[in-house]
Amino acid sequence: MKPTTTQAVRGADGKLYRPRLKGAVRRRTVRKLTRWYDRGSSIRDLVSEFNVPLGTVRLYLHEGGANIRPRGDTRRPTPY
Repeated sequence: MKPTTTQAVRGADGKLYRPRLKGAVRRRTVRKLTRWYDRGSSIRDLVSEFNVPLGTVRLYLHEGGANIRPRGDTRRPTPY
């Protein structure tokens, strides 16, 4: 059985590993993550939604050419 993109597999040493995304699957995932991020999702939202580590999400966003927003919730309007 071939694992899905987020399904961990057990290596020869008994540890759990996620398979690396390659080719068309990786390009599709990068485009999807970038689109969601550009529409306002936070990196933490993407981590939980796609079940991918934070560093991987940041790497994919850089690959997709996304403008990384500064830390903190800058999307909220100021109260005055």
